[in-house]
Amino acid sequence: MNEPSACVFCARSFTRHDALKRHWTTCKVRQSQALDVPRVGLKARGRKLKACDRCSQLKRACHGNHPCTSCVRHEQVCKYSRRRHDGVGGDSAKCTQPQSESVIQPIVAEAGVGVLVDTSRDGFNQDSLKEDTSIRDTGPNAPEATDWRLTTSLTQQLRPSERYLRPSWLDVASLKRFAFLSRVAKDVGIANTFECGTLQERRKAAQTWQVHISKGSFLTDSISWEYCRGDTSRTTCLDDTNSVFDTSGEFNFLMALGASEPQVAWPSPGDYLDRPGDFTSPLLQTPSLQDESRSSLSRSNSIVALLRDTILTKHRPDIISMSWSDSLEALCHEFFHRDQLQRFLDFFWAFWKPNWPSIHRPTFDPSRASLSLTAAMALLGASLSPDERERAMAHLWFNPVEQLVFDDDLFLGGTAVGWDDPESSRLHRQKHLETLQAAYCVVLYQTWVGSQESRRRIRRFRYSAIVSLTRDIGFSSASLNSVNTSSITTFDWAEFILRESLTRVLHYIFALDSGYALFNRHPPRIVLTELVMDLASPEDCFQAESAEECFVNLKTWREVLGHESSPTVASTIAALCTRSLSPEDSRAFSKMSVLNMFTIISGLYTMSFNLQTSLIYNEEITRIQAGLDKWSELWPSPSRDRELVGMHTFVDHGEPAVGFMRYAPEYWLLARLIVQRIRSAGNAARLGVCITPGRNLSRMLRTTLQPGMKKTAVGKVSCLCSCWGDTELPGCCAV
Repeated sequence: MNEPSACVFCARSFTRHDALKRHWTTCKVRQSQALDVPRVGLKARGRKLKACDRCSQLKRACHGNHPCTSCVRHEQVCKYSRRRHDGVGGDSAKCTQPQSESVIQPIVAEAGVGVLVDTSRDGFNQDSLKEDTSIRDTGPNAPEATDWRLTTSLTQQLRPSERYLRPSWLDVASLKRFAFLSRVAKDVGIANTFECGTLQERRKAAQTWQVHISKGSFLTDSISWEYCRGDTSRTTCLDDTNSVFDTSGEFNFLMALGASEPQVAWPSPGDYLDRPGDFTSPLLQTPSLQDESRSSLSRSNSIVALLRDTILTKHRPDIISMSWSDSLEALCHEFFHRDQLQRFLDFFWAFWKPNWPSIHRPTFDPSRASLSLTAAMALLGASLSPDERERAMAHLWFNPVEQLVFDDDLFLGGTAVGWDDPESSRLHRQKHLETLQAAYCVVLYQTWVGSQESRRRIRRFRYSAIVSLTRDIGFSSASLNSVNTSSITTFDWAEFILRESLTRVLHYIFALDSGYALFNRHPPRIVLTELVMDLASPEDCFQAESAEECFVNLKTWREVLGHESSPTVASTIAALCTRSLSPEDSRAFSKMSVLNMFTIISGLYTMSFNLQTSLIYNEEITRIQAGLDKWSELWPSPSRDRELVGMHTFVDHGEPAVGFMRYAPEYWLLARLIVQRIRSAGNAARLGVCITPGRNLSRMLRTTLQPGMKKTAVGKVSCLCSCWGDTELPGCCAV
């Protein structure tokens, strides 16, 4: 009789595997998250490996979990080192595997769900990665009983009956599809590229908001689009009236997305504001609803007035070609109306924040934030709206808001005082931060939604202006060294928010820098030695809703690092490439967030990109190879497993969602292939662009260097494929 199995998506139990596979095709949770149906390999004859090394040696029953129950109970390391991993050379290939596993290879699916698939017919030449030692489970981050704290959801997803693998598992068979990079290359739209919720989820969110507006109330930004958090005693239920509230009476956003009908009876705003224990920003006090309503209306009118002046002035007629008129003013008032503005900001928080968690939401107040930042965030949120008219209206204001943001004095010759300068006040630093955040928002929506002319202008001029402003502020300013965690009385939460927000913005600016190098062949504007900003602190520090909670989490993180100051990005990359890691270093790496690991691999990819234009590279290539090998060993981590498990959870402060950063292994594989190709080609065949056969090189040059090229997606895919030479990429379109 088959052992019980459970669905990896909804946890529904089945006694037969065939029933489970039929259920996968209709699973509502899988469909709502746009996940693929797991593909299970065919069973092969022979005896299966059912016990871990320890249980096998002790001749005890083993549940087959990883880690198994017995190893967890006795606090022992659980290993399955006798299992052979197909297609991987090195020491790991010397392990044996029973016949039943001979044609089954573990992968991590595109959406992060690990399954077992048959790769015996795959045309990918895995011998090209014969030096690969990344697929292992015995490194410094192997799951241990003292380190692997399985939550309920994670336990359900790691049961062997579903053949689920840990989320941070590295496997070439899955990575070679380049799920994320292929979507970027094909230019399938910002929502599809970054998986900003399904169209059904965004439509249901818009319907829910419309029902709320029709009831005549107005939600503040601190309570909208959130579901209950913090109190584990609360349970969510859908009663006979289809009300989407938990048992404490609070609105549940995720239930609203999953409910059959979005018609809900919203609680009054006073119920939220008067609730004891509510969060209050250290930088502001919550105003009354009437004052906030007037303030919101005033802010909307102020944005309209600024855009009117920007369009009438027309410093750059080539950017703003339209003329101000009564009809245009009516459209501007309609788009930036206070209700619409709040709605677009909610779209930003709900669907874009996982891809850019750089704005501190608990203390963000649209009535006090800069007008340019509020307008830019609203445009980015409107770009994710399911309504075609709203997206079209957003296009109308892309260029005017861009001009408004970059007309700031900081971009027009003004010098930003360094944050560590004694003359730098907190007010000035807040202004610098919001200007940088607004400019990055403009770069985001113009790069992914704007016209070809706008994208070219952003790459050539606007992004360079952002890098210049960053240098004026100083990369070293993105440091928490000035934040004292010796005691709660000396802890300055507002200073932490400013410094950490700047740190995260700089991380994403560098990520964009490596993206331009990859897809547009633009030499990196940022030198690796400039990356003296700190590593980003964990999400539970940045998303903490009180100074006390932030203090505890930050102090814990510093104890993991072993010192008060956080290492810089540059020193971390250098450590990976030049020296052996100590046990303390490995422990610190195991606790790093997905964002930090993504920044590190972006740096390693930038090094491999620069290697392609270098004349002397023997020592450099050895260092890059060492860094890539260590990164692949350190990537699997229980801490990142827990972070990645919640990657489809939107608007959850307790378990932050993970955006495109989870595709960091694709950058690792691409950088590794570039390094291997340079190694195999040698100096004689190097042409200074990319080591490819002649036909692929000429095609790449023809598609990327031809003036006025319209098929940019083909050019991007060509750049991606050129790094592979004759190796086929099933996930990319043919060129």
